[in-house]
Amino acid sequence: MIANGGRCVIYASLTMANNEPTSSRPPPPEVPPVEYEGVRYAQDGLGNEASGDPASGYLAAIDLRSGVRLWRLQVYQLAEPSAAGVEDCARHFRSMRLVPGRGELEIESETGSRYLVDLTQRTSTLLSSPAPASARLAGKPQPKAR
Repeated sequence: MIANGGRCVIYASLTMANNEPTSSRPPPPEVPPVEYEGVRYAQDGLGNEASGDPASGYLAAIDLRSGVRLWRLQVYQLAEPSAAGVEDCARHFRSMRLVPGRGELEIESETGSRYLVDLTQRTSTLLSSPAPASARLAGKPQPKAR
């Protein structure tokens, strides 16, 4: 706490066991790329500042021979960082797997939402989403107010 002109200002930071400062958000999960028919599919962690694209929620298709990015697809949209109540607009892939015999990827986000990406059509479809917090709490005993 630091006194500032008669006011007290509290500064807080998170620390690890070695007393080094750390972020409150853990690093994104390591999701290995998937290779299919000469193309590597990987989470694209490179946002585009010029267009305002965030660095998460995108899938990149990369030619295995040349290493050239063929296309980029927004798998899911993120909350607008300027929206009220939005604290962390990054949301990365938790897992990614090829659906056998279908030319599709199933991608799960960190929040547990699952998406199906059609690699030919370059489209993403929401398969399932976890229940909102209010629905998960429904029916559970709530602490009594004092």
